Amino acid sequence: MYIAQQLKEKNIAEYLLYMWQVEDILRAHHLDPDELKQNYLAQFRATEETEKEMEEWYSHLIRMMKEEGIQECGHLQINRNIILWLTDLHNQLLQSSKFPFYTAAYYKALPYIVELRNKGDKKDVSELENCFDALYGVMLLRLQHKPISDETAKAVKTSTYFSVKNSLSDLYADDEVMNEYQKLMPYLGDYYQVTPGWAEARTAWWNMLQQVGQGTDVTTAVTEFCNTANAAASAS
Repeated sequence: MYIAQQLKEKNIAEYLLYMWQVEDILRAHHLDPDELKQNYLAQFRATEETEKEMEEWYSHLIRMMKEEGIQECGHLQINRNIILWLTDLHNQLLQSSKFPFYTAAYYKALPYIVELRNKGDKKDVSELENCFDALYGVMLLRLQHKPISDETAKAVKTSTYFSVKNSLSDLYADDEVMNEYQKLMPYLGDYYQVTPGWAEARTAWWNMLQQVGQGTDVTTAVTEFCNTANAAASAS
């Protein structure tokens, strides 16, 4: 419960994968609050107050799953709404000329997305949901200590510029460039993609790097970047 609250505020992608896992945990316990309490919640050894809050949260999700008829498969409407929102954002970014980096990353991943759709049984969902399905599948393989094929690992690496799950980060172990990018993650702040003005700031960041590379005074370039990023954050 508390993990979900933290992730929802910091990283919506990881929150969605976590909530999918919660759905499967509830199904594994037959949507039975008593079975869940005895075999799952008891391991947390929480205080009486926290235990009560957790029981209420999970029981609420169980009621919703029953009411929405997804006892065997499918996702809660609250989780499906996130996919719809992210898909809308994805489409807006693709249609905008302001984010060529995003568009380039999308077309690089497109062959793998097409392959995923052709192999899977969910051809009626968005491309983005197909990608989340693939990430969730890899995450489950890792949790079960099962091997991941080279083909799957390559597809995940291509479709996710930065891994949304720490447990998947070693997919980049043989990629020198991605390893360098991973080192930057602690310095980007709490999940920069939801920081106010992040889109404008990211564009300004790459512009700054290009300027420095072309010989612009470093102090001047950094100052311009800071002014642009701060203005974007204030306007959001």
